[in-house]
Amino acid sequence: IKDLLSEDSFQSTASVLRGLIIFTLLIEGIGAVSLWYSWQGIKDFLPEGTPLFWHACFHSISSFCNAGLSTLPDGLATTYVADNKMGQAVIMILITIGGFGFAIFKEIGTHFRHRFGRNRKLHNGRWTTYFYLATLTSLVVIMVGTLLMFITFLHQGTGHDSWFDMLW
Repeated sequence: IKDLLSEDSFQSTASVLRGLIIFTLLIEGIGAVSLWYSWQGIKDFLPEGTPLFWHACFHSISSFCNAGLSTLPDGLATTYVADNKMGQAVIMILITIGGFGFAIFKEIGTHFRHRFGRNRKLHNGRWTTYFYLATLTSLVVIMVGTLLMFITFLHQGTGHDSWFDMLW
């Protein structure tokens, strides 16, 4: 675990591992509460006897881990869930945060702690190459996906077989 987390000592490894667990539980907990709040009207679509909060917790964890699993009969295509913009936004945010990974958020925390913390250390203020590559790649994937979704949305009702035909 020490090598996996790129730490020098057992004590720093334990500290990073504790931070990773707290960060994960915090993000998944906020996601579960947000999904529970936004899915109040979904109770009619749930299998009988299953509490809504359990489904919200499951989907929060599944989204954060990019697992793509669902406990709902039709998955996220269940009528109320598919039309629920807040719930969809929460799931998208959880997928994005989980996709970045803990290392990015650890670096952000370290960067700001060194720059603005009480015990300011001499810090060069530079981000690592990994940070640049991970954030740039994620932003490009998100922007290209958004653009393709927008083009697909514009395509609806144009009479073309696909959005690709519409462009040409």
